[in-house]
Amino acid sequence: MNKIPPLSDKITGAPADPLGAAGALGTAATAAPANGGADGAPDKKLAPVIDVGLENFAAEVLAPSQQGVLVLLDAWAQWCEPCKQLTPMLEELARESQGRVRLAKVDIDQESALAQQMQVRSVPTVLAVKNGKIVDGFVGALPKDEIKTFLAKHVEALPAEKRAQALEKAKAAFAEAKWEEAQNHFLEILRQAPRDPDALGGLAQCYLQQKDAAQAKEVLALVEAKHKDHSEVAAARAQLELAQAEPAPESLRALEEKVQADPQAHDARYQLALACHQAGRRAQAIDHLLHLAQAAPQWQDGAARAQLLKLFAAYGPADEAVKDGRRRLSRLLFR
Repeated sequence: MNKIPPLSDKITGAPADPLGAAGALGTAATAAPANGGADGAPDKKLAPVIDVGLENFAAEVLAPSQQGVLVLLDAWAQWCEPCKQLTPMLEELARESQGRVRLAKVDIDQESALAQQMQVRSVPTVLAVKNGKIVDGFVGALPKDEIKTFLAKHVEALPAEKRAQALEKAKAAFAEAKWEEAQNHFLEILRQAPRDPDALGGLAQCYLQQKDAAQAKEVLALVEAKHKDHSEVAAARAQLELAQAEPAPESLRALEEKVQADPQAHDARYQLALACHQAGRRAQAIDHLLHLAQAAPQWQDGAARAQLLKLFAAYGPADEAVKDGRRRLSRLLFR
């Protein structure tokens, strides 16, 4: 009968009592790396899910684990209800991992000798094997998010995943007005993909928020022509144009008084809209431009509508004032 080396090292990250002592699987077991990549990288052709016992343990667990694959040993049983919840999630994550994770299922009733050497005391028990050694583990059915967190400790993210994570962090920091933190995340993306439109547009917007229009302009110059209409790039360009616009010639209060005195004073209303934008009053800026677009659609060759579209791009589609403004503009255009 084939045997795996004794388990001796304590598993980190697992509940202390259920697993007790567990350990290194060691590298003594010999197996031809039939399923592994020649260069030691994970082999995407490796079956992501497999049933294992003592006879195929070395070839299907130890060998892949020494070639860059994280192998999850899933000790389960037909009669185990939590196993029926956990195993399908593990199978799904293994299949989505692009060869980085393999699920090796151990039926403790059919493979009792292997389960005994794994020191399984309850099911489900999951052991993570890397480079021929148990590096972590857990007992019981965890939620999917917690399993992902568990895997993230041992599996390097793919470039696309790293980009998505950095972009999410950048947008979160931007939303909280943490401009420098957002910049760093956008720059992290650009170090790997110098022409990424999300990162270039976001970085330019960070500079604009810090009143650095010159730096924002330099960043936007790096955008490829095919990405000129990308939402983040368009937003940054619109913000740059607005930042470079001349300030309103009169105070916001004076312009409000003019419009109240003469609602048909189109130039004053247009300047009031710009003053509201510069004061951060987005909804009011949009309101005045919509009023002007309705009352005098052809004034200054449709200047109100053109400015509205520029504000929509600058504020972004998620802005509530933009959502409302677009609905109202559509009603004006298609009434």
